[in-house]
Amino acid sequence: MATARSAAAAGGNRRRKGAHASTVPHRRDPSGDRRRGPPPAPSGAAVAHADAIRIRAGHGESTDDYGFSVQLDRLEPIHEFERWTVTGDVELGAGEFQGHRGALSPNTVHALAAFRKLRGAHAAYGRVQPFVDFGSGAGGLSEVTINGDRHFSGSFQFTELLRSGVRFGGGLQYELAIGVPHFSNAGLSRPNDSITYAGVTAAWYWRSVGGARWRARRRARLMGRAVSRCSRGVPQPGVECGCAATGRRG
Repeated sequence: MATARSAAAAGGNRRRKGAHASTVPHRRDPSGDRRRGPPPAPSGAAVAHADAIRIRAGHGESTDDYGFSVQLDRLEPIHEFERWTVTGDVELGAGEFQGHRGALSPNTVHALAAFRKLRGAHAAYGRVQPFVDFGSGAGGLSEVTINGDRHFSGSFQFTELLRSGVRFGGGLQYELAIGVPHFSNAGLSRPNDSITYAGVTAAWYWRSVGGARWRARRRARLMGRAVSRCSRGVPQPGVECGCAATGRRG
């Protein structure tokens, strides 16, 4: 009788453990083994390239340029090569062109611009990652002339950008670069003097700060989501849901 009671108790313990396992996903490694615990964290490129705020200063065509912009990134890279990763983002910026005092009629022109960029980023060398950007978009100017001798023939302008630099820091959260932006109406009206200048930029990627904590929070959210879906019997890619209570595996 004691043996029967012990066997029944052991069976109850197994059933309780099986019921608990039905809501706890198991990690499936490439060899096919099942391991308890959360799925591995996505790579940095798969999670997100951090949004950034950028300031700039430049000079060209007898004008000085100052401005700032906000960068909004894609969640996934466009393409990954062996040593290079191609990503895309949208940059929204504002600034001003200040005419030189020695010009015929110096004035200040305010500008707004929005453009899409492609970035080719090389694999990082420790805490340094070189990159090159190319972007194009559209913008607007508050005045149609600057310095009295450069005419834009309208407020609407197209804009192009070529930039190269490095990201650096423990989480690659800082950036320094040099770039050559260009404003022009693409010949839609005449005269089209356009304006091209060279400048330096500095950026701060705020989501890269405390990146380990941010990735840990994201991993916890992913784990909670996987647990919830497994409990509803929804299969998860790369995750095996133990369903000992029903004798099945989701």
